[in-house]
Order: sequence, then structure tokens, then C-alpha cells
Amino acid sequence: MSRIVASSMVALGLAATALSAETRTFEGWNIRYESPSGWRSGSRSGVAEMLVADDGSLITIACGVDANSDEALRNLGQFLSAMQVTAVPSGEPKKTRIGGRDALVIDGQLHARDGRTFGAHFVVLFDKGGTSLWVCGIAAAGRTEAVSRDVDGIVGGADMKAPTPNQQAIAALAGAWVVDTGSFNPGLGGGDAATGTSHNERVAFDGQGRFEYSRSSAVYVSDMPADVDPVSQVSDQGTYSVIGSALVLRGSNGTMILEMQVNGSTLVVGGKTYRR
Repeated sequence: MSRIVASSMVALGLAATALSAETRTFEGWNIRYESPSGWRSGSRSGVAEMLVADDGSLITIACGVDANSDEALRNLGQFLSAMQVTAVPSGEPKKTRIGGRDALVIDGQLHARDGRTFGAHFVVLFDKGGTSLWVCGIAAAGRTEAVSRDVDGIVGGADMKAPTPNQQAIAALAGAWVVDTGSFNPGLGGGDAATGTSHNERVAFDGQGRFEYSRSSAVYVSDMPADVDPVSQVSDQGTYSVIGSALVLRGSNGTMILEMQVNGSTLVVGGKTYRR
């Protein structure tokens, strides 16, 4: 999964637009699926769609780049953490084959912080072209079996082909992009202690599919202990691609899929605005 998918489901319900059964497509990902009747479209991006039922049940269909079950299970943990729910599986994850593709099936319950409990049916379908399709059903009380049938119907009818990277967008990202925030007072002539915060992020793309990332954050207070380092730093590097409207980053800490917008010298990605 991805940050996009997790953020789209945190609310566990929202206003929706009526949707009849029809073929839906994620452009660039070359993934098509049939939306089931009786559901409404709650939200849709270039990589995910959330369907809502009248009783509050949800189905999310999302693109991923998980190569196998092990990668999917790692991303599932991140997804549940972002949703702020606790999962209680009803058994071991099941590795199977669906429509000639490897698949992972997980059933259980999700416990939300507000005390609500939902039945959960997760299916991840893996394509040899390098993408995965997540179809996740979260069912209101007494609806788990019906929601699971609709999830299985979506998965069984899905058509997946190798994605089409946007080479023009990959090249257009070339250069360094920076976001710099915070309010920092360095003190006067060494007489006053430095106070405030600083935050700097820099991501550099080579225009051909590789990136380097660094982040530096600091918090200064007037009575900072001498043995405390106020600065934290993080760095990473890896490969990137652009599929549809999404930036796909593969680094040492895993893979992230983030909706992005580029407007001249401004890059908006992951809810942050970077400038070149």
C-alpha cells in the first residue's frame, strides 16, 4: 500500500457520489476493474478509489508496486499504523492464485480507537509486470460476508498489464527540490542561546530514474542540556518513476507512492511544497 491509500481511509466514511456497476481504469498503471453495483464512489485519485455503502462499509481499490506477499505484508503493517487501527487476523495470511496471478488473502477484524469494530477482507493481486492491486473491504457489523463477496468479484475480474512510466515527467523532475520551514533565532554574538526550530528537506532527481534525499531538523530551547544534540538528520537514495499522476520512490526504507503536481519551479508531493 501507500501513504495515499492510508490517508484516503482514515475517516472510515464520508459523503459519496452514486456509482453504478462499470469498468474503471487507473491510467498509466494499466489496471482495469469492475466496480460492483450497490456502492458509491467516496473518493478517487490517480492510484486509489474508495467505495462506500449506505451502512458505512468501505471497499478501497488501490495500485501498488509490491512484488510478492512478503512486500505486501510489510506495507500492510504501515497501512494499519497510518489508519490508527488494531488488526486481529482470524488466521494466517493465505497465499493463493487468482485469475492466473499470485495473490495474498487476509481476513480478520479491525478495531478503531473510538471502539468501533469492523470485519476486514484484504486481497492483494500481484502481476508479473511489476504492479499489485489491493482490494480491501471493511465491513459494518453483519456485513462481512457480503462485502467479502464484492471484494472477491473485483479481484476476479481485474485486468492488469505492465505500467507505462511517464518518461517526460521523469525527465522534467531533474534537479534539486527544497522545502525549508521553521523559525530560528541564532542568538546575538554568543551571548544569547539559540532558540526556535528549523526544518530542511532536499530531494534531487537525475532525470533518468535515480534520486537522493536528505532531511535535517533541529529544535533549540534556551535551557537545552549540553549533552543533547538538537539536530536530527536522515538521508536516503534509490530509484524513482512516474506512473500516471503518482511519484514512485524506491529507497532503502521501502517504497512510497505519492500523488504529485509539478508547476514550473514548484513540486507538490506528499502534502509538501518543494521549490527548485
